[in-house]
Amino acid sequence: MKTLFPSSFRVSLTLAICWLLCSCASDNISEWETKNGKYRGAYEGGWWSGKTANGYGVWYSSDGYVTAGNWVNGKCGSNFTRETPSGDKFVGEMTSDCSAINGTVNYKNGDRYEGALSNGLPSGFGNLSKVNGEKYTGNFSNGKYSGTGSLIRPDGSKYVGNFSKGEFSGKGVLTHSNWAYDGDFENNMMNGKGVLTSQNFKFIGEFKNNHLYHVSQYSANGDLLSKGIWKANGSTWEQDTFLKSQAQIDQDSRIEAQRKEKEARESEQREASKRNDFWKVFGKYATCEEFDRARKKCSTAGDYTKCMQIIYASDYSVKSGRSLESSCGF
Repeated sequence: MKTLFPSSFRVSLTLAICWLLCSCASDNISEWETKNGKYRGAYEGGWWSGKTANGYGVWYSSDGYVTAGNWVNGKCGSNFTRETPSGDKFVGEMTSDCSAINGTVNYKNGDRYEGALSNGLPSGFGNLSKVNGEKYTGNFSNGKYSGTGSLIRPDGSKYVGNFSKGEFSGKGVLTHSNWAYDGDFENNMMNGKGVLTSQNFKFIGEFKNNHLYHVSQYSANGDLLSKGIWKANGSTWEQDTFLKSQAQIDQDSRIEAQRKEKEARESEQREASKRNDFWKVFGKYATCEEFDRARKKCSTAGDYTKCMQIIYASDYSVKSGRSLESSCGF
């Protein structure tokens, strides 16, 4: 079959098409190569050396991300933008392989984050402002508050201290409109030793799950009002009631110690009585040491029971011997 164009014309046409693809300001390609490997998706923008992005361009990745900026030899850098499939928008610095590491993220729901990122999530130091009024400044890990930071919640309360997996954890200070707590936290609540100061009172001691537990209560003038155990009767510490004074706790402890001591003494007396009864069976008040010496001496005898009857007691039997061993602790 004859061609419609001479060979010389086909060569010229091929060169012209190549020149247009390499120098044109915009282009689309499904897979383009860089020194870092291959990117999948469409690309529009400047080219350098074949399929290597150079200059301003926009990359439409096959998984729905749109990345734009000034490429240098196929690498991302600073002043890049990225929009995620969910509608979140990033502006800032990227690594050479186009991973966001520092900048501003405007989330589709209205939240805004400024700071360090890793794998698309806040990681490192940053600032987060939410549409519900919550504001956080501090350290993040995998998108959650982690390490030290400062949090202002929608109700106006403020927490400054340590976080773990997004929750208050460790030492911190929580301030509300009419009270403040300085101490230990766990599971986002007051847990452990601390000091809680309200408009009229100060509580010092141990707290459990945001409630007073074993604390001392002082007046605004510093006078000790109570010391002991409190009972959680409602949803907040303000509803807790005083349950038992320290004097009552100490008295209960003394009574319990005396009860245990009496119980141990009576148990020992019962055991001693049992041992005496065993010795009476043999018509003698032998000691465990005497019984043990006979056991050891007869251990190599051919007839152990007969040996014990000769050395220890004429009415010794296997049954009584087992009782004696049990009572003596052998």
